[in-house]
Amino acid sequence: MLAAVLAIILFGSGIPFYSMGIFYNPLVEHFGWGRGGYSVGISLYFAFGAAFSPLIGRAIDHYGAKPVMLIGSAWSGLLWILFGQIGSFWPAGAQYQLYVAYGGLGISEACLGFVPCSRLVANWFVKNRGIAMGIAIAGFSLPGVVLVPLSAPFLDAYSWRTLGIVLGVLVWLFVIPIVAFVIRDKP
Repeated sequence: MLAAVLAIILFGSGIPFYSMGIFYNPLVEHFGWGRGGYSVGISLYFAFGAAFSPLIGRAIDHYGAKPVMLIGSAWSGLLWILFGQIGSFWPAGAQYQLYVAYGGLGISEACLGFVPCSRLVANWFVKNRGIAMGIAIAGFSLPGVVLVPLSAPFLDAYSWRTLGIVLGVLVWLFVIPIVAFVIRDKP
């Protein structure tokens, strides 16, 4: 359970957070945006995550973590794939598409991040709960150690669009099965 929660936090919270810096230069250069235009997207990510966290917490109290996390992981994968398509079909609206993507990722982060994962760790660990929580939340920092260094050569070889699509597919390939087959609210 602890490994599952760590992986979910990695994909659900860590990757969206650390990817903001990874996508900054490629998107600003590609579309010719200023810093402020991109920063609005980041602000929407945090605003939507904060605004929806209490609602997600209430949904978890009512339905349990698993259904909320399944919806969040499906939503997150779709948003990353759409992120890779920003400006492809409506170039003039690319910045608005970025805002929708980051706002949506903020909501999916609330479904996959600290709120449901903390609840799971608290339910599963009575003894050594603090250490279990620390291990689980380490999943948030792992993308900073792994994703950030690997992204530069990936972006050089492929593109930011491909990276967005790959992140979406990875969420679908890893997070959905983990949630579907491993996650249980209580032991």
